[in-house]
Amino acid sequence: MSTAKAALRNRKVWTLTVCIVLAVAGMVCWSATRCQLSSFIDRDLRKLDPNPVPQWRKLLAKVVPDDYLSSEARLKKTLGQVLPEEFTRPPFWGGGLEPWYLWRHTTKTGERFVLFQADTYFPSPGSARVVVHFLDSSGRHLTASDFRVGWRTQLVEAVFADQELLGTKAIVIRTEQTLGGYDSRQYYTLRDNRLALVRFEDLDQGMRRNYYYDGLRPGVGPEVLPRNADEWETLLLSTEPCDILEALMWIGGDHRNLEHKSDPLVDAIRARPTVRTRIAELSESPNAWIREAAIQIARESKK
Repeated sequence: MSTAKAALRNRKVWTLTVCIVLAVAGMVCWSATRCQLSSFIDRDLRKLDPNPVPQWRKLLAKVVPDDYLSSEARLKKTLGQVLPEEFTRPPFWGGGLEPWYLWRHTTKTGERFVLFQADTYFPSPGSARVVVHFLDSSGRHLTASDFRVGWRTQLVEAVFADQELLGTKAIVIRTEQTLGGYDSRQYYTLRDNRLALVRFEDLDQGMRRNYYYDGLRPGVGPEVLPRNADEWETLLLSTEPCDILEALMWIGGDHRNLEHKSDPLVDAIRARPTVRTRIAELSESPNAWIREAAIQIARESKK
């Protein structure tokens, strides 16, 4: 009788062992056949794991790898596999890039993932850093836009949402000054796997001009796509609000260097009769953002 009980007990242990092995194998196969990023869409990546950790997870952690139980560990492992090392390497001193959000973005060529990273640690004077990554639907890294949010300026929040005056979604970041920076809201549209700054506004006073030179007071946003005068004019003549606002932001920006000399390219563009006519037309646009930006350019040109 005791022999039969021992055999039954061994069979139960063997069955349980097989079930655990199959469960772990299933989790591995499931993980390997899906895009790991999908489960993180539209979540605040700074607040992934519940606290305290449930008891069952503590028990499973003894036999199952952390990244199968912890969403934070899974995200860290996944980003380590898809991002270039420069964006995952711990900094030598303080701070470091932290994932904030992952969004899904639909383009004409298919779906993309957009990962928003930020480093809010910086010595004063300085600026919070933002990196926006573009990944394809399988999680393959395509490009990244790496930029600062303004001198002596801290990042507060970021959202990816529809903007009526743009006719599309945009990344909107909110900042606050640290001893002289900007309490601002900045709007960035996603254009062919790059970011374009289309509006920079003071929270109290409306639209701000951006700085486009490497001086004592650097501007905000990523590097502008290099264009010649004809290309900037074509962009300004577009009927798409995003194109127009991107052109107005750059043409209306402050391009003076430390010697207060202006950029010859910008001067040449502003002097074109077709550009002057277009600015006058846009100064009466029904789109409030376009109208405000065009009026500001017209006002600056009279000084």
